[in-house]
Amino acid sequence: MVYLYNAYLHKLITCFLSHPLARDKVKESKEKAMSMLNTYRLVAPHDFGNGSLDSQQAMETDPFTFVSLLEFVSEIYQKEPELMSGNDVLWNFVNFAGEDHTNFQTFVAFLKMLSTLACSQEGAAMVYELLQGKAFRSIGWSTLFDCLTIYEEKFKQSFQTAGALLPEFQEGDARALDAYLNVLQKVLENGHPVERKNWFPDIEPLFKLLSYESVPPYLKGALRNAIATFVHISPDLKDAIWRYLEQYDLPVVIGTQVGKGAQPMAAKVYDMQYELNEIEARRERYPSTISFLNLLNALIAEEKDSSDRGRRFIGIFRFIYDHVFGPFPQRAYADPCEKWQLVVACLQHFHMMLSLYDIQDEDIDSVVDQSQFSAVSQTTSLQTQLPVLELLKDFMSGKTAFRNIMGILLLGVNSIINERTSKIHGQLLEKAVQLSLEIVLLVLEKDTLVSDYWRPLYQPLDVILSQDHNQIVALLEYVRYDFLPQIQRCSVKIMSILSYRLVGLVQLLLKSNAANSLVEDYAACLELRSEECQIVENSADDVGVLVMQLLIDNISRPAPNITHLLLKFDLDTPVERTILQPKFHYSCLKVILEILDKLMNPDINALLYEFGFQLLYELCLDPLTCGPTMDLLSNKKYQFFVKHLDSIGVAPLPKRNSNQQLRTSSLHQRAWLLKLLAVELHCGYTGNSNHREACQSILAHLFGWEIIKISSDRMVSDYFALQNSTEQAGTQTISKSKVLELLEIMQFRSPDASMKLPEIISNMKYDLVAEDILGDPKTSGKGGIYYYSERGDRMIDIAAFRDKLWKRFNSVYHQLSNFASDAELNDVRETIQQLLRWGWKYNKNLEEQAAQLHMLTGWSQIVEVSASKKISSLENQSEVLYQVLDACLTASASPDCSLRMAFILSQVALTCMAKLRDERFQCPGGLNSDSVSCLDIIIMKQFSNGACHSILFKLVMAILRNESSEALRRRQYALLLSYFQYCQHTLDPDIPITVLQFLLLDEQDSEDLDLQKIDRDQAELSCANFSILRKEAQSLLDLVGTLVFLLLGRNGFKVVNFDSRSLI
Repeated sequence: MVYLYNAYLHKLITCFLSHPLARDKVKESKEKAMSMLNTYRLVAPHDFGNGSLDSQQAMETDPFTFVSLLEFVSEIYQKEPELMSGNDVLWNFVNFAGEDHTNFQTFVAFLKMLSTLACSQEGAAMVYELLQGKAFRSIGWSTLFDCLTIYEEKFKQSFQTAGALLPEFQEGDARALDAYLNVLQKVLENGHPVERKNWFPDIEPLFKLLSYESVPPYLKGALRNAIATFVHISPDLKDAIWRYLEQYDLPVVIGTQVGKGAQPMAAKVYDMQYELNEIEARRERYPSTISFLNLLNALIAEEKDSSDRGRRFIGIFRFIYDHVFGPFPQRAYADPCEKWQLVVACLQHFHMMLSLYDIQDEDIDSVVDQSQFSAVSQTTSLQTQLPVLELLKDFMSGKTAFRNIMGILLLGVNSIINERTSKIHGQLLEKAVQLSLEIVLLVLEKDTLVSDYWRPLYQPLDVILSQDHNQIVALLEYVRYDFLPQIQRCSVKIMSILSYRLVGLVQLLLKSNAANSLVEDYAACLELRSEECQIVENSADDVGVLVMQLLIDNISRPAPNITHLLLKFDLDTPVERTILQPKFHYSCLKVILEILDKLMNPDINALLYEFGFQLLYELCLDPLTCGPTMDLLSNKKYQFFVKHLDSIGVAPLPKRNSNQQLRTSSLHQRAWLLKLLAVELHCGYTGNSNHREACQSILAHLFGWEIIKISSDRMVSDYFALQNSTEQAGTQTISKSKVLELLEIMQFRSPDASMKLPEIISNMKYDLVAEDILGDPKTSGKGGIYYYSERGDRMIDIAAFRDKLWKRFNSVYHQLSNFASDAELNDVRETIQQLLRWGWKYNKNLEEQAAQLHMLTGWSQIVEVSASKKISSLENQSEVLYQVLDACLTASASPDCSLRMAFILSQVALTCMAKLRDERFQCPGGLNSDSVSCLDIIIMKQFSNGACHSILFKLVMAILRNESSEALRRRQYALLLSYFQYCQHTLDPDIPITVLQFLLLDEQDSEDLDLQKIDRDQAELSCANFSILRKEAQSLLDLVGTLVFLLLGRNGFKVVNFDSRSLI
């Protein structure tokens, strides 16, 4: 809607400016403005506000038509810059409006319009060319730089004359220069990155007025803001800016040089401390100091050399710490926006010092040595101070920076929300809160490295915070601030750290009456995240994932813990006695169950689903929370297990080439779901009727059996009976075995996650030794190129990898990096980009490979639990076990099966084979039954010879796979032994058949029992087994001979009727 209104205004102003009568009116209004507005006037040396506010207000009280028209055009195209493209009418008006200005009011209004027109890349190029050429007689870039040079010469000449006063700065010139510099800033900010490098070859005139007292502070602010835009253009310009600042700008209060040079500063009339406290503080306006800090922050942020760990910036740090940030609460401010701009600049500097530089061993020792002299109040030498250590000492002793930052945060989340929406400085205050929380978080990450060595002078930050519980509550309540996810993210991370360090955190929150609101705030935060419509690229920045991780990490901590609180466990009674009622209590548990129930936006919420299942699984494993959680999930109202087995378990897997990240998360979701089902099957039958029915339902859905309801409500599962008769009354048809469907989902070739780089290395013109960087043990851990993801996967940090590659290039090819041609540098950039693309692909493939193994592990758990405990109570278990065994051997013999997958599949197959073997030789009536006859034992159930041969053939193929290991072979040989045990004859060959017939005479039915046929079938099975081995794997015959000898003894060869010479 806003764009539509701006488009209408664009059409109106275009029609107006293109009409002849309108052009005459515009010309008339311009001439009137030129004749009526005042010409240049002088101002007193210190009569400078931010932009000469008084004179500006005087002009605005009589808004002339021409000035208003310029402002109107600015507003339209500032909001919709694309409307400028190909707009000849607009640029014709610009050419007309820029001619023949006789006063600074219209001139400044014209330059302001140019600055808004330069808010896009195309507009920036147009404005630059307009001021670079001959379009105007008195307006151009040369006019700007000439004016700066002329004033610098006047000031310099006056300064060199004894007793002479500095000339006054004309207000019109100051206002015009301010507007010029704003145009310059916009042109550089939005210009083409390559073209803008050549636009302003000499920027030295921008620095020459910074040291003179007669220059208005707001003009100094505009100069520094314009200079700051050059910092990011090229490294050479950044170094030049450092040199010019040391040469021309005001010194900081402590006389340590800034920048990289060691040249002494020239003599100055006054320093930054004087300008801050004597000039700006009296006017209650601080544009010069704000711009000074922003410029220095921009320069420091671009510094790549961290060898001195910020020691060269200690003078800047002390000025900011002692003179700007320290007394900021006591200063008076005419504009509250400037107050928070000043605070934000200080906080950005502190944030950089903490994030750019780490703690080292020598820091610990040096602080310990200095603490020994604290009794005599000896201060540390300035040259030995480090900003990061000074900040840590401040926070760990509750000094100035800590108090001021907590003063900002103690305003409270409700107050910040109110001021953000009702005050003009609201967004600046929001930025200050964000930086304050990030600084607190950085200190919490570093203080434990030194706290054990610095005690008792300095304490960990959590100890300092615990001195006032309101401070902890204030930090944690910022999770309620939903206007900016970064603030919520910081609050959740702080909660995670404090929940680990403070044992009594939950009691503290309960005592402060903040617990209930925090429960609702976290639930609202998670719910809002689940409704997002945009994917969060970096999962470490996903506040929903952080909340889930917080809940998972705290499960095993002493009760009552944060997980118990946020999931609404009953904290007034033992946790294990809680009756969870998420439908009646708004909490994270209610939100998580709703997220998993609706499964909306799978592309966006995939990680929430994944960690939601993991959370429930971990809750079911914990001794305190397992009972209440499993009771809730097995409740008939939720039908949690079966529903998600249908909705997620056997759903199609996303394609790798379309959305690999979703594919990986989908595999992890199924893994946690299967592990959760395995826990329920393992423990459920010992619980109440809800658990038993849930387990029976899980088995029915997993193995595809028919649920037959008997009059006594007893449920019997029989999938194969369903195939023969589907007309039985009271039955409900269920799809085929989901266990096999789940295995089919995992049967794909694992993506390549090797560390080999042969193709990339062979094409590299410069030897960047990427393999050495990746294999260097020093590159692991903190500060290295590897990090551990939220799932525990060891990943390559792409940003750190890129920095290491460039650092290696610059160190090995130092001369080339300084003098290389653009073609050579582009060659290096392309090579590094190839390596970074490989690293990104490696991370994705590694995640998918780990997810595949994770799902297979969950699948194996549920199959082994079912095979070991549950299937034995159901009919047709042999057929089910045979199907799973056959599928496992088929999958493990596949060329797409990795070694680790084959190991897991072999373990499942071994379990199934052992279960089949035990079932075959199990006494039909039990060990103590007197009703079992010899006939029952002789004719015990066994698969057909063809089924057995199929199993052996697939097992041999699995053993002969290309990739194997000692552990895998041990399990495969155990499986082979178990198979031969299954095929073992039940009749002792030493007992004559006539004796057996006599023993069975009374037990036979009307049909004769042909013992010779049984013996003949068993011999055929044994011969076929060894024929398969002889044909497919001659090398295994020796092993099989040994197995048969150990299993059957010397007489076993007579039974199998096999030539012993074939075993040699």
